[in-house]
Amino acid sequence: MAEQSAVVHQLGKKAYIAGLNWQPLARSSYSKRIADIREYADRIDATKHILLKGHQNEYLGLYNFDPDISDEERTGQVYSLAAMLATQNEQEHAIYAIRIEEGSKKGQMALVVIEQGAPTMDIIGSDAEVFSTVNTYTNGSIESSEYHVYSNAPELFPSALPLDITARLGNFSNKHALIGLPTDLIKASAMLAVVLLLAGGAYGGNEYLEASAREERMKQAQSSIQTPQYLKKLATDQRNVGLANTDVIEMLNLLSEQPFMARGWLLEGIQCNLGKCTSQWQSQGGYTQELVSFLNNQQSSPDPKDVNKLKFSFSYDMATRGIQQLQDLPKKQEASELLYLEQQAWQKAGIQFKVDTQGQTWPTGFKSIPPNVSVNRHATEVTGSLTLMKDFLDRYPSGIYWNQISMKIEPKNLDAAVMVTLKGALYAY
Repeated sequence: MAEQSAVVHQLGKKAYIAGLNWQPLARSSYSKRIADIREYADRIDATKHILLKGHQNEYLGLYNFDPDISDEERTGQVYSLAAMLATQNEQEHAIYAIRIEEGSKKGQMALVVIEQGAPTMDIIGSDAEVFSTVNTYTNGSIESSEYHVYSNAPELFPSALPLDITARLGNFSNKHALIGLPTDLIKASAMLAVVLLLAGGAYGGNEYLEASAREERMKQAQSSIQTPQYLKKLATDQRNVGLANTDVIEMLNLLSEQPFMARGWLLEGIQCNLGKCTSQWQSQGGYTQELVSFLNNQQSSPDPKDVNKLKFSFSYDMATRGIQQLQDLPKKQEASELLYLEQQAWQKAGIQFKVDTQGQTWPTGFKSIPPNVSVNRHATEVTGSLTLMKDFLDRYPSGIYWNQISMKIEPKNLDAAVMVTLKGALYAY
């Protein structure tokens, strides 16, 4: 996902932005607090900051401005989307998945996670990336019942609570505004030391040299300072990447046992996010109560816009196995060639294949992680007939995990009556 902040909504020279870097601030003296803010800002080349009080701690949000942004999108005052959502949020834990409708990131998603009244995630990403991350919270090891999901993208999150983002972003409050970084008292004292040194103040000269050495050490450490944090997050996230090929084959077999026609109703399709599924039915002359009685072990929900459509929710006990050992993943140098050859072969067999051959460092949100310890993620989407997809899953190399399974029923197409789409990613080490 994007490592830099981006405009989500702009009005004149004011704009709400997402993609801040957030972290808790320890209680300390005034000078130490300023030094901490400056040090955190230097790590990511941040230019502005905001302080936000959560239920338990104070949090620092840092704005990493995109230098390639157009002059038309540059703003005089920026406001934090995450800070606004945190202060207006009535729930202690909430997830906001927001479709960006303007600016250079138009079409992408902003994802904000609120925990204990403060932002713990504030990122920009693609549909697949944001969907996968939300799945980790709602279907993964994290207690899903604590989180309320809000979104203005119902096509991606049909079960989320509706979010009128235009109304939410209509006003700009100063308490959500980002401001410049505080003056570095150490550098200020270092400048004073120069004056003292020129005036013969040997003690001041030593202080200046120490401050300069500290700044040089900080620059040298920037490339590796996030590695321990990265490895900690990797160890957690690798357990929740999605379903393995064998699990998906089992899921497809279970879904194939669902009736395609019943009581005058036709099954149009099924979508599953890991083990949680929703089916869509179309009336062919049947009555609602007849189908509800027939599928009495599933939760029904009518379509408010069409009385001839019904949705049913059901689930399977499909726990994510995760990546057991990173060494079992394909090697990075082999991944691009592997993806190209596999894509070429399966496309000739009749599978539609979309893959990010370049990939990106995963988990996201970290800079300058050494390649010998990082994992690359290649977003992947494949579509084909049910029979062909089972063959694909049985033969495809290891290292790929799936988050979403969609099944579309096309009874008029005898060659491909059931079409399957899988969304996930290949991971390389």
